[in-house]
Amino acid sequence: MERQRNKFRGGVLRCRHTHEVQLCANVPCLPLPKIRKANFDPPPGGGWALELKLEWKSTQYRDEIGEMTQPKHYWEDFRLGETVEFGEKHVTKEEIVEFASEFDAQPFHLDEEAAKQSILGGLCASGWHSCAMMMRMMCDGYILESASLGAPGVDEVRWKKPVYVGDVLRVRRTCTERRASKSRPEMGLTKFHIEMLNQKDEV
Repeated sequence: MERQRNKFRGGVLRCRHTHEVQLCANVPCLPLPKIRKANFDPPPGGGWALELKLEWKSTQYRDEIGEMTQPKHYWEDFRLGETVEFGEKHVTKEEIVEFASEFDAQPFHLDEEAAKQSILGGLCASGWHSCAMMMRMMCDGYILESASLGAPGVDEVRWKKPVYVGDVLRVRRTCTERRASKSRPEMGLTKFHIEMLNQKDEV
């Protein structure tokens, strides 16, 4: 059974008779919040009112300007079998050489003439640079707006085609597994098959 997200919006929830429950909340939460404080004060004109102050643990993130934001996506929002494409990355010579100079200083990532003489036939990005570019598109595409707690690892990485200067890249994501954690049922686990494509639709 899927766990449902619960959202409380700030304001007053009017009940039968003269009861009023003031919900001091405006963020998603999982599980239901706990009551921190309850006040019973008879309002003018009779009847009674109940004010509840709620608290819960909620994942928050800082956006690019440092403001706290609430996640838009939770694990149950990713539908099994769903495939989506996103991102657009234009690859330049300068960034290929810069990355390789620091992290993967093989000649075909650094020098155009050496790259022409190699089996790759031209200057191309390090495979690890390709992974980094893909990761950035994934962050911008959904991770930074998700209630992500990190990942336990990657099963396999394969570099099927070189990434050359001038390529325009995008990401294709397919949800292959989705389930609640057995040890922590308040947390969900999702598994994706991630592909990066160029402007020729080559993977």
